[in-house]
This record gives sequence, structure tokens and C-alpha cells, in this order.
Amino acid sequence: MKFILVKPAEASFIKEDEKILRSLGELKIIPLHQTQSKWTYLIRLLALACGLAICSKGTKIMIWFADYHAAVAVLISRLRRLESYVFVGGYDTICYPELGMGVFCNPLRATCAKYAFNHTDHIIANHESLIKSSNTYYLPQGHPDGVKHFLPSLTTPCYVVYNSTSFTGTPNLTRERKPQVLCVGVTPRLQDFLNKGYDLLLEVCREMPQTKFIFVGIKSCWREELEKTYPLSRYPNLEIQEWIAQPDLHVLMEESSVYVQASISEGMPNALMEAMYYGCYPIGSNVAGIPTVIADYGTVVMHRSADELKNAIHEGLTKNPDRYAISDSINLRFSPQSRAQQISKILKA
Repeated sequence: MKFILVKPAEASFIKEDEKILRSLGELKIIPLHQTQSKWTYLIRLLALACGLAICSKGTKIMIWFADYHAAVAVLISRLRRLESYVFVGGYDTICYPELGMGVFCNPLRATCAKYAFNHTDHIIANHESLIKSSNTYYLPQGHPDGVKHFLPSLTTPCYVVYNSTSFTGTPNLTRERKPQVLCVGVTPRLQDFLNKGYDLLLEVCREMPQTKFIFVGIKSCWREELEKTYPLSRYPNLEIQEWIAQPDLHVLMEESSVYVQASISEGMPNALMEAMYYGCYPIGSNVAGIPTVIADYGTVVMHRSADELKNAIHEGLTKNPDRYAISDSINLRFSPQSRAQQISKILKA
């Protein structure tokens, strides 16, 4: 089989799919660099159109995320009678206007996403909640999410295949754990401070002054604006890092007792999987794939409440969990082999 993988940006879970597709056939990658600049993205969209227009017949077009590029790729695939697959990961299945979050908040992007979903041959989601669900963590009455919420009459076949993870090296699970709480969540937009739950964690940080909290991923360009609303510099037990090299991050995960993923919206968060692989006790919000990843190995917070989160963190710090079981569960449940088998089955069907 021949594949073309259309990827808007670099991500660890997309790299896993690159390995899988290479194991199944011949792979060509068309990177779009969506996060660099609008002009770069536009130029790459033109290159995408040209690349698909001249690719060989029988090539399967694999597209990560439903956005502008997905509409272009699906349109040309239909014109060329090429089979296309759209992978959805979370941001392309939601609309939270108050947070400026989700493809469906923008009318043009929503139109492109709807076209891609309606006219692709297959939709592959990394969690069932991305097909249709209700977010009761964020709103008690529920906040509707998922492809079929926006397209209730959708007829495109939908499949669920969980993300996979693979790590080099063996985690040092005998390393002494510090009574500290780690949270990793990138913030390309200012509103992501809320989406990743950093505001709730700050409240907990204030009420647990003897516990160290480490936030990784808050861009330095937001610090001045955040300081006005959340006086971050006044928290002596808070450490903020914009970025940490992966080897150092893994050591930090091996040293931390608790890892928190208190997001309002997620797909299948790889950072949570990574932290569990390195033995952290996981605490996360009842959102999309977070409870699936945590399973029986940590604590799921049911409502967006600082008190509930504080109680979960306090309990997590006092536990003596089986960190080997936590780590092993990630390899067993989210192996590349399992994802490869499921994707291969869909391709053959």
C-alpha cells in the first residue's frame, strides 16, 4: 500500500502513526507547519494540493485533524478518486467560544471541517467521546462535544482507535519521589491557561503552601498578562517552566509523586500517558480520554472544582501506589502494536 500523511504540525502521536504507516507500506509525508505562521501554512496548502494532484493512483490519503487542510485534501482525493481518512484528536470536535477554543468556533474553519467529515471515506477518532459526548466536568448540565453533535446526520463511517505510545529506555521507578505536583500543558494561546486547569491548580497551590507545584508549558509571552490576573510571582511553592528537554522532563516525572491533568477539553493526552509511564500517580478531570487513560490507577475529578481537585491531590500525595503497575498499564493498554493492528484492519476492510 502507498500512503500520503498530511500533518499540520509535529506531535509525538503523529510520529507514532508515521512508524505504523511505514510498517504497512510506502509512506510520503506532507508537513504543513500550521503553527509557524499563516503564510507558511497557506503556502504549504498549495504544495499539498499539488502533491495530491500528481500522486499515484491507489494512494491512501491520511489526514490528521479536520481543518482547512482537511477540506483541501478531501476535495482533491474525491476528484482523484483516492481513498481518504481523517484522524480527529479533540480540537477539531469542539466549540468553546468563551475560551476561544475549537475549530467550530470559527465559521470558515467549521465549514472546512464539516466538508471533510461529510466527504472523507473514513473518520478515525482517538477516543469515543470525540464522536459524540457531553462534558459534565465543565458544565453540570453538560456541554455537547463530538463530530456528531455538529453533524447529526453524518453518514461517514466512524472508528475509534486509541493513541499509542512508545518510549526509549526503562523508567527509573526506584528513584525517590518528592512530595511535589507536576502539570504539563502547552499554552499556544492565553486562554489555554484556563483550558489546562492551571487556574484551579493555583487555588490548590495557595491552600497547600508546603507542597511544591511545577507547571511546564506556560509560554513566557503570557507571563505579564497572567500576572495581572493571577499574581504568579506571589506563590513561593510554585515553579514555572516554559519548556524542558525531554530527558530532563522524564527525570522530573520520575521525581514527582503526583501528575495532574485538569483540562476542560482534551482528546487522549499523551503527556498523561507519559507521566504514568514514569510512575506518577495520575489525577485528571472527567473529560474525554482522561478517565480512560487513568482507569483504576489514579483519581478522576468529576467536577471543575478547586476543592475536589485539592482533595484528590492531598489523597494522591499520601498514597503509596504501585508505580510499576501504573507504568506497565500504559505499555499494555496503549501499545503501538495494538494501534497498528486496528488501523491495518480498517484499511483492509
